[in-house]
Formats: sequence, C-alpha cells, structure tokens
Amino acid sequence: MAHTQLDDKAQRILSVAFELAEEGGFEAVRLRDVAERADVALGTLYNRFSSKEEMLVTALDESTKTFEGVVGDLDLTQGSPAERVGDLLVLTARALFNRPNFGRAVLRAAAVGGGETTSRIYSHQQTITRLILQCMRGDVADRASDDELKTCRWLQQISFACLIGWANGMLSEDQVVDDLQAAAHRLVGATT
Repeated sequence: MAHTQLDDKAQRILSVAFELAEEGGFEAVRLRDVAERADVALGTLYNRFSSKEEMLVTALDESTKTFEGVVGDLDLTQGSPAERVGDLLVLTARALFNRPNFGRAVLRAAAVGGGETTSRIYSHQQTITRLILQCMRGDVADRASDDELKTCRWLQQISFACLIGWANGMLSEDQVVDDLQAAAHRLVGATT
C-alpha cells in the first residue's frame, strides 16, 4: 500500500481491525468480518490492504503518528536525555499494555508479516526514530549523526524484543519497563 492519506473506507477498515484485535486478538481479525463490520465489500478491503498483518501494522503506524503529536507537546527540557528517551520507550510500551489483545496482535503481525507490512513497519520506525532523537536532543532533530541513528535502531530492536517477550508471557510489564529504561540509560548515556 502506498503511503498516501487514508480515505474514509480505509480508516473504517482500520478502526474495525483494531476493535476486533482488541476483542479477541490476532485470530479475531478475519478479513471477511472486517469488511462486513466496516460496511465495505471484501474487494474494497483487498484494494487497500493485502492482509490482516498489513492492516494491523498500518493501524499501529497510524496510532504512532497520532502519538507523535502528543510527544511534540511535551516539555523536552526536563530530565536528562537518557531519562527522556527511557520515558518515551515506556510510554510506547504502555500504549500496547493498555490494549493487550491489540498489542499482542500487532506484535505478531509485525513479526510474521511479509513484504506488504515492510513499508508500514519502516514508516513506524522512522516516526519512533524522530521521537527518540527529539528526546535525546531536547528539540527537533535536523540531521542525525550515524551514532545517533545506530542508537535509535538499537533501542528499537531492544524495545521490540522486550515487547515480544511480554506478548509471549516471558516478561512482565514491570520487567519490560525496567529493561527499556536501562537500555536508554546505557545507550543514550554513551552518546550524550
């Protein structure tokens, strides 16, 4: 799916996919059910999304863009860069913890999704990179250094691994929070 503004039908489809995932997890997001509840033809759904994985990852990407506006309103002069980045990572994790069925479904979609999900995952990662850089610098980042970009990439990889651990019951929410804050302090503290 091209990165264009989502039309009303695509927005309805995503909203229903989100609802179904929150009601019953990954398995509850059946394309036929999504189309019926969104009041669109199955062909219309397939014209916008090639799979439920793409729908779920797109829903994550869209919610992350909304989250970017919220973070943009925060005072980025408080605390150290490592503390701000740790707080950001915890906020993003808590967004999934607060909707656990959706959180687990979207993590599964991101982990197993094929080529159709790649561009949406990349878009999500770019948004998170911008947010991490803002928190590291205390302002909007113009051009990031290679070290800053590596730090952002490593933090996202650690975050994804922690969230997969949570989704599979290997890590508690508290353990994820502790690991994310520790990663931010170690990695961001080393670059600032």
